[in-house]
Amino acid sequence: MGLLLDRIFTSSPIQDESGFLERLQGLLNGRTPDYLWVDNRSSQYRCWRIQKLYLTGERLERDTAFSYGGWTLVVHKGSRIHRQENGGRLQGGFSFRKEEKLFSGVSLSLDERGRFLFEITILDEEGISAEIRYFTRGWDTFLRRWGDVEVRGEVFKLPSGAALRVCFSPLVQEETIFQLQETLEVKSSFTSVYGDALSLQLPAGFPLVFQRASEPEGRCYLAPGGRAYGYGVKKLELGMSGTEYVGMSGGSLPLLCTWAACMVWDRAVG
Repeated sequence: MGLLLDRIFTSSPIQDESGFLERLQGLLNGRTPDYLWVDNRSSQYRCWRIQKLYLTGERLERDTAFSYGGWTLVVHKGSRIHRQENGGRLQGGFSFRKEEKLFSGVSLSLDERGRFLFEITILDEEGISAEIRYFTRGWDTFLRRWGDVEVRGEVFKLPSGAALRVCFSPLVQEETIFQLQETLEVKSSFTSVYGDALSLQLPAGFPLVFQRASEPEGRCYLAPGGRAYGYGVKKLELGMSGTEYVGMSGGSLPLLCTWAACMVWDRAVG
């Protein structure tokens, strides 16, 4: 594209390439990286979020961090990149964290769309949570009026030892996916009328996906994004208010966790 880059990755299509490059040059301060990520969804180019990867030959010359949705991927200084036509492979070390949760490894791939591909194993007993959020009408005690209230809750938590394949996009929410490598059974936050937890069977390949939180603006959270099977209870409490119940026939029930971050029943139940 005229900047002597290996790759430019953008979050939205470029309509005017010459104008885009001119504005981009002005934001790079005269130094061109080898790989460049540009969040160019804003029409105000000075608001573009730019992430860069500098190499000396084939080696990374500094630690480089990529952040999105509260997660941060750090590719360590000295890592070597093996360039390929459809991306590249980095070897040398990386860390992946959210707050106190930390994962590390020695190899990750970069695909042709600027997404990082790698594997992690949950070692912390607290695991990673998959959440559900929805809006309802509620009374705002501070503003003294009715309004939309975000209701949130944990659907399940992945236990220690769970292995995940991660596709991490520094730019695009919909392209970040955490996928289970093996079938896993977990306890959910949904309970029976007697307080017993509904168990879920998550098949291999089950995805966790980013959903956008209402506050603060631009933040994301992990939500379940695939089909699971619920079992182990006969009368199930569905609503977070504790007032909605459903009977489960046959002892198990297929559930569909949608991209809209809410759980719906895959078939009618009584």
